[in-house]
Amino acid sequence: MAHHLVTQIQETEDGSALPVVTQAEPARRREGPRRLRARCWSFFSNLWRKASSCCNRQPPIPPRAATPPPEPTELDLKRQPDRELKAPSVPPHPLTRFLLDPAKPGEEGKRTLVLDLDETLVHSSFKPVPNPDFIISIELENVMHKVYVRKRPGVDHFLKMVGERYEVVIFTASLAKYADPLLDILDPKRVCSARLFRESCVLHYGNYVKDLTHLGRPIEQVVIVDNSPFSYMFQPENAIAIGTWFSDKTDRQLYDLLPYLDTVLSSVDVVAAMQQHKLVYSSGPAVTSPIPITV
Repeated sequence: MAHHLVTQIQETEDGSALPVVTQAEPARRREGPRRLRARCWSFFSNLWRKASSCCNRQPPIPPRAATPPPEPTELDLKRQPDRELKAPSVPPHPLTRFLLDPAKPGEEGKRTLVLDLDETLVHSSFKPVPNPDFIISIELENVMHKVYVRKRPGVDHFLKMVGERYEVVIFTASLAKYADPLLDILDPKRVCSARLFRESCVLHYGNYVKDLTHLGRPIEQVVIVDNSPFSYMFQPENAIAIGTWFSDKTDRQLYDLLPYLDTVLSSVDVVAAMQQHKLVYSSGPAVTSPIPITV
């Protein structure tokens, strides 16, 4: 049964009242109270959401002014060289400067020979030893100590010969207060162009390592002679492992090393030359493969 909404009253001829029904209202009447309440709730919910979004809206943040990048430091420039430039033959390293000064004019082509000190060229002891070659006095913790030094057989001749041909660098893990006065006596004519001490080493898991890339010379033109494998663990291919010396007066390893050094250091790439001409020390004289000897 259809429901109609009475909107006005119309009188008949006999004076009785008849209801007048409009045609536009039946649809609204059919909605019922539930649908009206739902529509009202939806209307007010939408109104509330719009009001909330307006209240929570934040003003736009103005763009920040572009800040210029920081100026590169010298350390950054060394770690990241300009890619447009030709790559240097010496790789970059974390030091602010190389350990060695630039080569002097006219000596740029010389190969670099790095020599260890203790048990390679000399043997030193705080205890008195018979027939020391010389004795030095050093101060340690405000106490004067005597150091008794023995020279390895052939060390004077060896230093004289290599000093004429190569750039010789003494690189020791010992303290400078001990090694420096010792070298003043061992090398009075300063045939060794540089002296490097413990502070120039890299402390790596308790070992003082001599990193050859810190020298500032092309690594393919550097040879190190050392009795300790820990000293050259970063560049073992550049090393000549000489035997440890204490007091053997019949030792000939420094004499036997000279012709080998003349051969490998006359090559452009000393590392490749050392791999080609193996040098193995036994308990006696050095044993080498047949190689030409340059006088």
